[in-house]
Amino acid sequence: MRIIITFILTLFYVCGFAQIKISGKILDATTKKEISYANIIVQNAKQTKIYSYTTANNKGEYSIIVEEGVYDTLKLSIMAVNIEPQLISIIAKTQQLDIFTKYKVMKMKEVIVKQQIPIIERIGDTVTYVAAKYIDANDAVIEDIIKKLPGVNVAESGRISYQGKEISRLYIEGLDMLGDRYAIASKNIDAKDVKSINIYENHQHIKALKDTPRPDEAAMNITLKEEAKGTWTGSILAGGGYPLSWRGEVAMMYFGKNMQSINTYKTNNVGDNVAREFDIFESSSIIGVQLPTTPSLDEDLYLDNNIHALSSNFLFKLNEATQFNTNVNYAHDFRESQGVSNTVHNIVGAAPIVVNETTYAALKSDKINLDFKIEKNKEKSYFNNTLYLNGDFNKDFGNVISNGEQVEQVFELPSLSARNNLSMIIPTTKKIRFDLNSDISYNNKPTSLRVSPMLFPEIFGATQTDDAVQTVSSSKFTTYNSLFATYRTGGWNFAVSVGLNAHIEDMTSELYTGSQKAVDSMRNDINWQRYDFTVGPHISYVFNDNFSISTSVYADFMSLQSKDKVRNVTDKVNKIIINPSIKLNGKITNDLKYTASAKYSEYYGGLYDNYGGFIMTDYRNIATKGGELSHTKNQNYSAALSYGNALNMIFANIEGAYWMADNNLSYAYSYNGALTYIESIYRPNKSNGYVLNSNLSKQVLAISTLFSIGGSWSRSWSEIIRQGDILNSQNDLYNASFGFNTRFAKWLHMDYKAEYTRSQNIVESVNKISPIDYFKQTAELLFDFGKGFTASVDCEHFYNDALSKEFRNMVFLGAELTYKTKKLTYGIEGRNLLGTESYGSAFTSDITDYRYSYSLRPLTIIATIRYNF
Repeated sequence: MRIIITFILTLFYVCGFAQIKISGKILDATTKKEISYANIIVQNAKQTKIYSYTTANNKGEYSIIVEEGVYDTLKLSIMAVNIEPQLISIIAKTQQLDIFTKYKVMKMKEVIVKQQIPIIERIGDTVTYVAAKYIDANDAVIEDIIKKLPGVNVAESGRISYQGKEISRLYIEGLDMLGDRYAIASKNIDAKDVKSINIYENHQHIKALKDTPRPDEAAMNITLKEEAKGTWTGSILAGGGYPLSWRGEVAMMYFGKNMQSINTYKTNNVGDNVAREFDIFESSSIIGVQLPTTPSLDEDLYLDNNIHALSSNFLFKLNEATQFNTNVNYAHDFRESQGVSNTVHNIVGAAPIVVNETTYAALKSDKINLDFKIEKNKEKSYFNNTLYLNGDFNKDFGNVISNGEQVEQVFELPSLSARNNLSMIIPTTKKIRFDLNSDISYNNKPTSLRVSPMLFPEIFGATQTDDAVQTVSSSKFTTYNSLFATYRTGGWNFAVSVGLNAHIEDMTSELYTGSQKAVDSMRNDINWQRYDFTVGPHISYVFNDNFSISTSVYADFMSLQSKDKVRNVTDKVNKIIINPSIKLNGKITNDLKYTASAKYSEYYGGLYDNYGGFIMTDYRNIATKGGELSHTKNQNYSAALSYGNALNMIFANIEGAYWMADNNLSYAYSYNGALTYIESIYRPNKSNGYVLNSNLSKQVLAISTLFSIGGSWSRSWSEIIRQGDILNSQNDLYNASFGFNTRFAKWLHMDYKAEYTRSQNIVESVNKISPIDYFKQTAELLFDFGKGFTASVDCEHFYNDALSKEFRNMVFLGAELTYKTKKLTYGIEGRNLLGTESYGSAFTSDITDYRYSYSLRPLTIIATIRYNF
């Protein structure tokens, strides 16, 4: 405890006394009138280094922050077009300083003004990237620009991260139309329409919470050019190719002061998963068709699809504080996949168990989301209500040849759900505030899986020709409600929360064959009810926006009941659970920031963690959780440093974490040929691990290059039970990455990325499993020939040392040629130009070695024409 107190006091000292603040007015010495927009530069005594700079406002007022150092004296330079330059010496301390200057008349015969646009600038916690400095002739949408920004990363899914953490929101002209589905904007707004991209560090969206500790997350804002605002813009794309294929897209968008809209329709059968843009709701089930393992490739190389996706999004700004959003997303998708695999279970003291599979799957789905949101965001109050309506209708087919035996599978999943989320901040006085949050949802989901014929008749006492049918039906109602009362004084916030939660769910399941009904060991009929009353204090302190600390201790009065009607067993738990947490945020300098957190929590598993009857999750896996309630105690600790210097264009972050979990149950796996039995055993199971991540990006203007480098390491330990043996297991994962984006010449641009991964499993009493080394590198050359002609060539190389020599190295090649006029873009693209037929990979998991090969799309040529309006 003494160490913690010392650490916190040290942080107070660093944050409270690490800066010098100089403020005042710039005045004319004769008239005493204010001098507007004068530039003030702070340097060392020898004027060899600039410490800080600012510009006075239209009233001559200025305020400048200087990091405290070993210097005793500072030099202030004051300059403006209508005064004589002035240089003064001051003592290096916080002070109020009015500066008197001499007025000067400037006579100019001829003036040519050339604006020097900075590539990046920082004002406070806002970093601004000027789009004109990053855009190239090959860039089509704003995501292409965002990928080049230092400190920013874009995943294949479209999720955007800054300094290693995903952004919380993406605004367009300061308005949030899309919420979590912001890829609809980043993948559709024309790159040429973007003026700048802003990053808001430690962004607090809710204005009424501006005096509370700011969250450790960033937001992004897209600023558009004037000609792209207040008018409908969009594009139409049509294309086709060999083998018989098509692409079609229509996008229409409008960005005005009081209304925004993005509407898209996209269809193709060339492997473009366009539904991924709007992160459409997808229901899940514990049962399903056995699928080939998805390769770690770009989807357009392997995804055999036929998709139609529609998205319509509107935002109406009713007044300065209020906005209304509607979002509708629909996707009809049909996918086929095929692969072969080899699974080896290394059994202690026995011969390995080998499973060879050839798998084919066809997935047909219709998914729809409808969201309606109204938000009122004021300085002293906040209101947000969002209604979500979701539907998911799947019918999947599968065909597996397992160790020479053929199995057919059919899976159906219709799912309907509704959810309403309400959030309010209710002010009473300047120092007291009430926060109300309520979330209510309902879901109904009947599912079924038919396997024909079953491979394991001995389980059912049936014949080999019988079908096995697994049904699982559930209906679930949940509600989570909390009320915070907050008292604020100075930088302190004292809060007490009260919460009332409920989770009520009914689940029935049957596993039966064509010749007999389900016996009790293959049935479940469970009613699950959990009620929580939570109460606890929350204390936070904010110092001058440079340091914040928050801590909470929640007491959860939990009442849980699980009633198994088949086995006539009722489990009840009534318990008080204490969940404490603490978090620190702060600045060491304006560029160097830190965060640290610690959290303890207890978790009781849900209904699907304790069912007593067997459930066939796919054609060769059957599981029971024994009916015991799962109880886990978790500890999580993390700390991170981030550095972002916009002037030097360097961004870096490092983060470390330690976690520990203690569960009352262990899960035992037993293998019988191709069949896997999974059972829970009432036996303590502890696991723990470390994680370390780091990233660095630097832009070098002299050579027009952005460099990035990253690395991570993780190690975890746990106990596993395999074939009745209790074994200690350790997993290590190493990762390193390097990349650069450079412009060799005005007409030649290159993007290169390389990633190395090593994974290793060490299991007690099992022959040493060799580590697997995996290497991936991608390179893209972009050519701008002028007069509207551009071209790109991309290459991907994969290496996996666990494969046989002839399959260790795999290379994929693609190319695209485009011609642009003012409104039209003509393109021809080639994918998988080397005609590679399959992708192979390998990995290990505890005692299991797994190798697979996935069938790829053939060589494809696509011609397109796009019209922009």
